[in-house]
Order: sequence, then structure tokens, then C-alpha cells
Amino acid sequence: MRKILIIEDEPLAVNKLKSFVKKYNSTYQIIADVDSIEEAVEWLQKNSEPDLLFVDIQLADGLSFEIFKQITVRCPMIFVTAYDHYAIQAFKQNSVDYILKPYEYDEIVVALDKFESNFAAAPQQEKPLIDIAMLEEAMQNLANRYKQRFMVKVGERLLSVETDTIPAFLSEDKYTMLVNAEGKKYIIQYSLEQLKTLLNPSNFYRINRKFIVNIQAIKEIAVFSSNRLKLSLHAFKHDDLIVSRDKVADFKEWLNG
Repeated sequence: MRKILIIEDEPLAVNKLKSFVKKYNSTYQIIADVDSIEEAVEWLQKNSEPDLLFVDIQLADGLSFEIFKQITVRCPMIFVTAYDHYAIQAFKQNSVDYILKPYEYDEIVVALDKFESNFAAAPQQEKPLIDIAMLEEAMQNLANRYKQRFMVKVGERLLSVETDTIPAFLSEDKYTMLVNAEGKKYIIQYSLEQLKTLLNPSNFYRINRKFIVNIQAIKEIAVFSSNRLKLSLHAFKHDDLIVSRDKVADFKEWLNG
């Protein structure tokens, strides 16, 4: 029987993970789930180390690496997060595996197979400590990789628009447009598909074929027809701000981090 601790602050993700783990092996025991750095440190101080940790990198009160600065942990861990493949190498060197949200059951199977094959039988004293400095550097490099600003043309001038202030991007009349904080639209030389690789996925989400929205700009979410969702943004109004039916579940997970 394997004892597993889940460190994750999103209830839907916790329930999904529990279900997949039990489906993989019904003898596995989820001994606890905690949702913050503070709670994780307290739990690990008071209890014996589990056989395996599932760890979300971004928690509500900070990066989960802070846990391992406060307490020594040698048990194997699987990182689960929304960050993309640019950070995988650093995380894989410091864990059993690294799984991207939204994940499927098959990805959990691969990670747990690797755990059973390569980590579960190793004596505790032989299990290396994670390299916090490497992980933090990977996160910083990841943050720096995303586009920080866009240059847009206004008459004969160029205007710099900070990415974090942009409520939305849209595809309209064969052009891609940036919407600024006042709701004005400017043509940019990127497709929505290209923008997906340039924008931080924690902050921006493509809700349908026409729109990418900034989480900070969402004012209201209403249930729309056929179980879809309709968004209202603070600085920009449009009738097509509707989350596609096939994206609703993933969008809800994204909202919860």
C-alpha cells in the first residue's frame, strides 16, 4: 500500500487526482490533501513522510518550493501544474514526473508507473533532495519568456502596451487585434494561435475561435445556452465572449488556478 499526500489548492483538481489514483491502484491511500504552503509544512512536520507527493507548483499563497525551504523532504514527488514544456527539464530532474494541466488519466498512469519502477523501492536515505535553486531559476526563466509588452501603431507613432493591462485579444475581419485598457482595438502581427505561446497561460485563456481573455479583466460569468458560459469584461463589451462548450470544464479549472 502506498501512502500519498496531495498538495493542491483547487478542489476540482484534488477530486480528479484522487479518482485517477484510485483507478490506477485501489490499494493506494490518499492520506491527506492540503491547499497551502503553511498547511503543507505543518502537516509534514507533524507526520511521517508519505511514499509519494503530488505537488501543484502554484498555490494560493505562493510557489510550493517554499515548502521545501522550510522542511527537508526526501520522498518522491510528481509536480502537477499549468506551466508549459519550457520548464519541464528542471522539474523532471527534481521529481518522478511533471504533468501538465489539464491532464488525462493516461498521463497519471505513466507517472505512477515511473514511480513504481524507479523510485518506490529506493531507500529513503538514497533519495536526493530537490534542487530548489534550479527550480526557482526555471520559474524565473519561464516568467521572462512570456511577452511583456506589445508595440502598436497609432497614426505615425508607436505605442507600448503592457501585456498585463490587455483585457483581450480577438480575431476579426481576418485581423488579430489587441484590446487596450480603455477598450480600444489595435491590429497586431500575430495570430491567436501564435499568441497562445507568447502569453502566460496562468493569465490568458483562449475561450473560443475568436477570443483570448485576461483573467484579471473578467467582471462577470453567466450561464449561457447549451451549458456554455458568457463573459463580461471590465473594459470591453462584445456579444461573442462565450466559452465554447468543449472548453467549459477546462476554463473552470483555469479560473481556479
